[in-house]
Amino acid sequence: MHIRYYNPGMPPSEHTKYWLDQTKALAACLDRIKTAADGFKESEYAVFLCTDSRMVHELISKSMGNVVSYEKAFGTDSSKELHQELPVETAEAALIEMFLLARSDVLFRYPPGSWFSHYAGLYAKKTIY
Repeated sequence: MHIRYYNPGMPPSEHTKYWLDQTKALAACLDRIKTAADGFKESEYAVFLCTDSRMVHELISKSMGNVVSYEKAFGTDSSKELHQELPVETAEAALIEMFLLARSDVLFRYPPGSWFSHYAGLYAKKTIY
């Protein structure tokens, strides 16, 4: 799953409308992931989490089983996007995450217009929004 976080303190973007109510947005993400996992036994899948937000990472990891992620630095300035705050530190992790997402059997993208996961969406077997 790729969850592109948007903080209301950031300049408005295409992601703004999806994060007006953060609680609702995160609940929708969890619901979609659980729906995608329905029909599988917990031992039959892993959820690869790719996000630019420590808060999202912690919430999803605590709310679901079988969550794995690529270890990376998270910034401390919530008014900036991660690639703006830590461009050098996160460049390698971003590329690795992008290629790992492309290997997904089911790719969940939120918000659906995120360019980061667009590449992965070209190669994943199934994409849901």
